[in-house]
Amino acid sequence: PDPLDESLLSQAAFSSANDALRSLCARFTPTFVAVQRRDIRLEECLGTLLARLDSAADGAEFAEQRLEVGSKCGDERQNIMEGGFVAPSLRSLAERHRLRR
Repeated sequence: PDPLDESLLSQAAFSSANDALRSLCARFTPTFVAVQRRDIRLEECLGTLLARLDSAADGAEFAEQRLEVGSKCGDERQNIMEGGFVAPSLRSLAERHRLRR
């Protein structure tokens, strides 16, 4: 086989593959753009979710503290004084709700 023929054949194959690649890229450009937009939107949603989880962690910590205080007091009549009124623990409120049902 002639080396020049092999070179021409490989150039032709390369050119054909390059044309096929360009055609595929042009054909699927809307798909690529849609995926990129979804990726950006997903990152935004995940950021929002993380921020909400951080804020919910504060509420969970407060609830956990209230539950611990309620179990430390033992007797429902020994509640915490907050701002001049008696605040029952979340545990005692949950128990009252359960008994009402």
